[in-house]
Amino acid sequence: MLRASTLFLAIPALLVAPTIVRGGTLPADALPIPNRVAAADVVIVGQVLHYEEKMVSAPTFPGSTTKADYKIAVINVRDPLIAPKGIKTVRIGFIPPPPMVFVSPPPFQPALAQEGIFLLKKHGAADFYVAPLMLNFIDKKNPNFDKDVALIQRCAKIKADPKTSLKAKSADDRFLAAAVLLAGYRTRTGPSDKTEPIDAEQSKLILEALAGADWTPSTDFT
Repeated sequence: MLRASTLFLAIPALLVAPTIVRGGTLPADALPIPNRVAAADVVIVGQVLHYEEKMVSAPTFPGSTTKADYKIAVINVRDPLIAPKGIKTVRIGFIPPPPMVFVSPPPFQPALAQEGIFLLKKHGAADFYVAPLMLNFIDKKNPNFDKDVALIQRCAKIKADPKTSLKAKSADDRFLAAAVLLAGYRTRTGPSDKTEPIDAEQSKLILEALAGADWTPSTDFT
């Protein structure tokens, strides 16, 4: 269970702030799963079926005037953890790095037949999703895969019904709800993001969940 001391975002600073990533490979616990789910538009368990033949030209990030050619991978949806009803396939766009060019941290490059959990964001200006970092994918071969799916399912319920989750009987469940909601509110999605007030009742419930959490220091980042 994610303890209060492992919350990735600094709670007192309520302004939206970007995550700073330094060079090198991000460890698996650099961004806890609840934070990744909070920032995702779609979360699915699926497998890469094939690549589309044509590249798609689109902005490199929301609001950018610079465009790049995206390769499109088509994913077969096996379990739509957070996704539109009836979805069967998902298109993921990614920019293949030029030969002999090292990018740090490395971007996620979907491989044929690759299977696992995909945590995706809408591109915004094009009809596909993106998974910018390796942390946007959890391989099915991961020994904690089933445990990760179960945690994501809990987070999905929180996103679907925040008020009920914030009123759960368990203090741990209420804290997880607060963590997911705060991560969603504080994750920067583009240059036009701005700080806005949230529902007063929900704000009160979040603060109560944080006040009732176990703030004992912990090294458990699961």
